[in-house]
Amino acid sequence: MPQRIDLLTKIIEAYDHLGIVSTIDSSSGLLIIRGTEDSIPEIREILDNLPFPVEVLDGMETELLAPVRAGE
Repeated sequence: MPQRIDLLTKIIEAYDHLGIVSTIDSSSGLLIIRGTEDSIPEIREILDNLPFPVEVLDGMETELLAPVRAGE
């Protein structure tokens, strides 16, 4: 999972810093993406098209803080 977190962080940062990724628990792949109201739709599109599964746990559509779990 840590390799997925690293890749996800690099991808988000590569898109003109759409959001800031912070790890909550690397062993379970749990992290938070902080974005602006304007960047949330773009972040969501990126997450939906990654080459590995990502589970949005809560609030990605309406909140600026979204817990995400990077899959295997």
